[in-house]
Amino acid sequence: MFAITTLPFLAIGFFMNFCTNFLRNKFAISMGNKLFVYFTFIGVVIHELSHALMCIIFRHQITELVLFSPKKDGTLGYVMHKYNPNNLYQQMGCFFIGIAPLFGGIISIYYLSIFLLPSDVSTKFTYEYSPFLIFDVLLSKSFYLDYKSYVWMYLMFSISLHITLSGADLKGAITGLVSLIVVLLLVNLYLIIDTNAQIAVVNYLHKVAIFFINQLLMIFTLLMIFFGINYLIRKIVIN
Repeated sequence: MFAITTLPFLAIGFFMNFCTNFLRNKFAISMGNKLFVYFTFIGVVIHELSHALMCIIFRHQITELVLFSPKKDGTLGYVMHKYNPNNLYQQMGCFFIGIAPLFGGIISIYYLSIFLLPSDVSTKFTYEYSPFLIFDVLLSKSFYLDYKSYVWMYLMFSISLHITLSGADLKGAITGLVSLIVVLLLVNLYLIIDTNAQIAVVNYLHKVAIFFINQLLMIFTLLMIFFGINYLIRKIVIN
């Protein structure tokens, strides 16, 4: 259960952190850092709201919430919160608060895809979990004939480039990791008694993990497409 619920998100968190930081630097150079920051502000807002929502779910007290306020040190927004370190539930929440942008970004992209894309491709998002689904979208003729598709593309660009975990996010996630392991052990002690419940829970968690991993891979593919377009444009302009 630990391998299904935790390790994939930590591994993908580090991977996405590396990729998005690399791509953000490339786009910031191409567009100019100030323009890039303000152009993708929606992604920052989604990022910070994800932290804030998890704070509410795990009963952390939010002491300060700044959704978007670029600083010279590179800070774009932040959520300050405090909790009771003696409360196991709130301790465990540190993990989910830390990795919240992964969930918030993925879920936002998922529902935006359903509501903004043409019906012939948006319906696939409700029953197909594939990292290659993005090619069905981009190769669809109806995609280019609907103005909402261009809104979708802008939002995908903005949100996907901020599905990343800062050093503070990762530190907070690690703080709650021990508590999460304790809770998982307690849950598994109960599931040992009820085999049917054990099978049902593991199958459900497996499906959830597959969904999120496939969505992240799709987002990564989209980012690489954006990067390729950016590279070609720069080559054409330079030449």
